[in-house]
Amino acid sequence: DLPNSLVAGDRASIYLVEDAEPGSFPSDPELIISDINLGAIERKESNFGADVAITVAVGRTEVLDILRATTFGRLVVVKLNG
Repeated sequence: DLPNSLVAGDRASIYLVEDAEPGSFPSDPELIISDINLGAIERKESNFGADVAITVAVGRTEVLDILRATTFGRLVVVKLNG
């Protein structure tokens, strides 16, 4: 998930929102990586929703954290102001 106002070059943070088990209280969002510059943003609309792909430049150690987070729930990109 990312805001429609987000454009390439913006600074952002990425949070993980884990899928909650049915009937259980959801866990708090987890900060995966903070203060990154967004590269390209591709938005693809379809009849069943939308897909979004972003390109970010991160260090070698952050790559695994980001990829691992994609298997546990939803990644939410939050634009940083200031």
